[in-house]
Amino acid sequence: MSSISEMRAIVLDCKVKLEDAQKKLAEMELVSPDRPLTEAEMEAMAFAFETRKNYKSNWKKAIKGDLVKNVAGILHECYGFFLDDDSGLDPVAVKAQTGELGSRQWQLFVLKVIHYLKQQGSFIRDEKSWNFDTFEDTAGGEDEVTQDAAYYLIKNPEWQPTV
Repeated sequence: MSSISEMRAIVLDCKVKLEDAQKKLAEMELVSPDRPLTEAEMEAMAFAFETRKNYKSNWKKAIKGDLVKNVAGILHECYGFFLDDDSGLDPVAVKAQTGELGSRQWQLFVLKVIHYLKQQGSFIRDEKSWNFDTFEDTAGGEDEVTQDAAYYLIKNPEWQPTV
């Protein structure tokens, strides 16, 4: 049987190897093109959709007010409809555009929908105050607007934002 000091040395060696392996794994995940985006990365990408100087701070406020999460939640609820035969969409085309729920491709689709909605003026709450709707409360039909936008983008995968 090993002495206590030998056992401590084995434990310490295992801890060091585990820490090294965790660091290497984290580095590999960062460069993996398929890894899901972090919340901060998605917010930063959505923030970049606003280019007008006077609107930037209010757009950032909307992003920090869970605009990305809210739109993602609405799209998550619509996903089953998009795959349903009654939607009029080809399930293969839906998957080609959206990927699997939670995947990086899905996240990029969510961002594309946000960008589309932004360019359509769907988030404008009040032009005079430069405030943006975060789609938290969907009583005004924001869920239908979001679903319609996603439907359009699935049917028109070539859509690109205008500069």
